[in-house]
Amino acid sequence: MAEELYDAPLGCCILEGPDYSEVMLNKYAPDVLKEAQKTKAEHSGMHGFSTIADICKALNPITGALWLRALEMSKLGRKMASLLAGKHPHVNSFVPGGIGKTLTASDLEQYADMLSKHVSFSKEFISIFDDLLNFMGKFYGETGNREAIFLSAGCYEGLADYNAKYADMGKWGEKRAVTPGVFADGKIITNDLIEINLGVREYVNHSYYEDWVGWKGYGKRSAGK
Repeated sequence: MAEELYDAPLGCCILEGPDYSEVMLNKYAPDVLKEAQKTKAEHSGMHGFSTIADICKALNPITGALWLRALEMSKLGRKMASLLAGKHPHVNSFVPGGIGKTLTASDLEQYADMLSKHVSFSKEFISIFDDLLNFMGKFYGETGNREAIFLSAGCYEGLADYNAKYADMGKWGEKRAVTPGVFADGKIITNDLIEINLGVREYVNHSYYEDWVGWKGYGKRSAGK
């Protein structure tokens, strides 16, 4: 639970929130910011921000009030996890059947106190992002909306069928609890893990790497050839 409490403000406010911040909108989408300045926040009575633009300003990285508060709440979530788990991440007090630490009344009181602060923040947090995303949906709701193409290598081997041989990979791949597959054009293209493996290519000349101009290595090739 503590991990989820630290992760939500970290992801939504600290890492992703600046995408909708005043400084970013002012530079890349000034028309959206102007509209935000005129739009009242529906749940302002719960979170205290009068307009959507006020929320955007509060999400400015390093200086925004909401960004800074989320940073504190994220740290608090880590403290909650560390209190029970010894440290976070990579906890060291969890053992099969429980935890290898004797919890005291003081530990539980500290945890309850930090949890109450998260409960209070969560009520504001949810209402803030309800207002923000409802507004942004008018501008970015169709972003990324395209034909569905999915690829999965599957996972969780069928232990009775797995033999680690490449020649049999198509057979034992299909026995995985989550079956491999490629889905495109509204249908499954293949479930054969060998076909999937051979069908994935990474071309250096289609990546962000620059050509190896002047490279004097073997063959004297550039990355784009």
